[in-house]
Formats: sequence, C-alpha cells, structure tokens
Amino acid sequence: MVQPAERPSRPFPPGAFRRAALVCLGIIVAATALGGWQYTQRLSQLERATALVASQARSHLEAWLDARLTGMRMLATRWPSEYQSDLAGFVRDAGLMQQRLPGLLALNWVDPNGVIRVVVPEADNLAALGSDISAHPDPAVTAALRRAATRGQPARTPTVELLQGGHGFAYYWPVTDADGALAGFVNGVFRIEELIAASRLAEELGESFRVELSDFDGTVAWTSAPDASKPWRLATQRRVPAAGGPDLVLTMAPSARTLTRVLSLRELLALL
Repeated sequence: MVQPAERPSRPFPPGAFRRAALVCLGIIVAATALGGWQYTQRLSQLERATALVASQARSHLEAWLDARLTGMRMLATRWPSEYQSDLAGFVRDAGLMQQRLPGLLALNWVDPNGVIRVVVPEADNLAALGSDISAHPDPAVTAALRRAATRGQPARTPTVELLQGGHGFAYYWPVTDADGALAGFVNGVFRIEELIAASRLAEELGESFRVELSDFDGTVAWTSAPDASKPWRLATQRRVPAAGGPDLVLTMAPSARTLTRVLSLRELLALL
C-alpha cells in the first residue's frame, strides 16, 4: 500500500513573531496605562473624599464652639443685674449649661482685677479658685484678658497649660455694669482632649483618617497620629473660626490603613 506523502511543515509567515511580540507589548502597555489610570482615579477620589470630610468636620467643630459661646453669652447678659447678688444662681445656671453642653471644663466668674472668684464645677476646679489671671506665667493668657477688657469683646487664649491641669484654651467674656464700667468676666475653659471627645472627631474619624487640631501659628493642640511622619499624604487643611482669637486649623489625611486599602497593589491588580 502506498503511504501518503507527508506534508512538508509550513514555516510561520514572515514577521509572525514580530507581530505577536507587538501584540503582547501592546497588551502590556494598555494594561499598564489602565492600571495607572485606575490608580490616579482612586487617588483623586480619596483626595476629594478627604476634603469633603474635612469640610464637614470643620463645620461640626465650628457649630460645637458656637453653641458653647452662645451659652457663655447668656450667662454674661445676666451679670451684674442678677448674679451680682445671687452667686448661687450663677452656679446653678452654669452647672445646667455644662450638663447640656458637654466639653466645657469650667465656667468661672472672674472679677475686674482678673481674680477667679467662682468656679463651676467647684470639685474639679478648686486649683483655679482664687488664682490671679493677670499674674499668669503665660503672657498669652494675660494678653487675652487685657484684650477682652479693652475691646469689650470675648477673647480667646491660644493653647496653653491650664490651671486645672492639661492643655487647652480659655475664653474671657467681658461684662459691664449699667454705667459701662468693667464688672468682670465670664470665663469658659476648654481642655483639648475633652473638646475632641465631646465633638467625637477621634471616635468617628480615627480609623479612617489622621486628624490634627492646631493653633494658627502651627502649635499642635491635639493629634490622632503623634508618631506619623509628616507631611501626611493627601492632607487637607481647614480653618476653624474661633471668635475672639486666632483661628484653629484642622488638618486631615487618610490613615495608613485607608491608603493601604484603597491604593494597594492587590486591589489594583484585582481591578485589572
């Protein structure tokens, strides 16, 4: 039996390997470009989300401070017409205000000479009772007191060491009598840690974002990431108006955990 002749093997068409290599190269380039585009998109989305959350947190802090300043103003309007002869009434109303507006470490009455005469609540602020603010060792405190007295408007100290312990800032709301003479000051004291706790910044944003609150001169009042190297990636800043003193500055950035989750190589490869 005659065996059929074997067909000679056909060589690849000329240029086949080059065309295959170009196709593979094109796929690699396209995939790389797509991966880069996805990375840029995610980076942009995370940056916009951080800016949005920072704006919301700034508004929340501003409203939080305004509510407590409004409470101080209400107390100031009742001096000296009512409280001058009824210190127990001031203690009662200040205590009720602290219950309704948590985060106020103290609400005090300071006489025209700068001496703290009444502290509320007394148990937590006995260390400040009788203290002469005009002789405070920090010149920023005495400057705020003088500013309130001379301008007739509330004044805020920068972040300082408090007489009650810890760090925070104080407000002095000047009060005048019927003749326009200085009668004293309603003094509100905020400890930074309690402000952060009461405003729930750390609790609500701590895992997803790094948060820092500082004075306008850059002095850090509180930070959720003291050991994180700076500058923070994708950080954004918002000024928090603080009547009677320099504005506060809120700085926010995605936490390391958020950056890893959103921008990790595994996530980008999965998308590809």
